[in-house]
Amino acid sequence: MVYSWDDKEAVCYRLYVEERRSLEEVISYWEARGFTPSKRAFQTQFKRWDFPSKQNPAHKNPALVARLHQLWEQNYTQKDMVDTLQAEGFSINDRELLRLRLRLKLLLRESVSSLAQFAKKRDRWPRHSMHRRANADLLGSTSPFCA
Repeated sequence: MVYSWDDKEAVCYRLYVEERRSLEEVISYWEARGFTPSKRAFQTQFKRWDFPSKQNPAHKNPALVARLHQLWEQNYTQKDMVDTLQAEGFSINDRELLRLRLRLKLLLRESVSSLAQFAKKRDRWPRHSMHRRANADLLGSTSPFCA
């Protein structure tokens, strides 16, 4: 079936690009008005009309990448980075930021509290008598280090 797209471009542009609605929402809008092309037909038509892609990878935004490097060098936490970047007008969420940091190999240091917890756990590990006996044999039974 052939559809007439001539009078649909402006409305589709407003819905899809300006209002940032999903393709499914645009399709539903037109279905309510009796216009029922397939999802693929909408995608093809949007490509013919040169609508901008909704996929804007964060790693291709040089301003975002530069600002992320600055925040990382200042040792910001993940949450503080997200809050700061969003306040500065970048549209990025927690998951996207995490993926971008991993892609750029900007890993965060572990906090002092988490390292302290690890040290406490390590102190609780059982000391095996086999190791004490081996040390006693090496150091001599009179050594104060062998119990």
